[in-house]
Amino acid sequence: MANPPKIIVGIPTLNEADTISNAVLVIDKGLAKYFNNYDCQIVNVDNNSQDGTADEFNRTKTINKKIHLNTDLPGKGRNILKLFHRAIGTLRSFVPFRMTMVFGVGNARNVFLFSSVL
Repeated sequence: MANPPKIIVGIPTLNEADTISNAVLVIDKGLAKYFNNYDCQIVNVDNNSQDGTADEFNRTKTINKKIHLNTDLPGKGRNILKLFHRAIGTLRSFVPFRMTMVFGVGNARNVFLFSSVL
């Protein structure tokens, strides 16, 4: 069995097929550059987007592992709760961070980082 991740970056989404790939690539590049000594995972928690967000996320080639999760009920809060559950089940103990990242003009998004090593 592979080592569990030490760092999880979570991206909550709803119908963001046109921007998810760029966000994942920027996050992956940053993880590879600054945290290459740790097992990292990028997690997309989506509200059952109808525009192909999950497909775009899964098609995006990354250095770090990725996982896509769906929430059945709408709301960003449900996405964040599912991210916390993933972090608790995977990392056991962690420090959560919320960051606002800008991925181009007019395209800011909240991402969540959970780390058991920082």
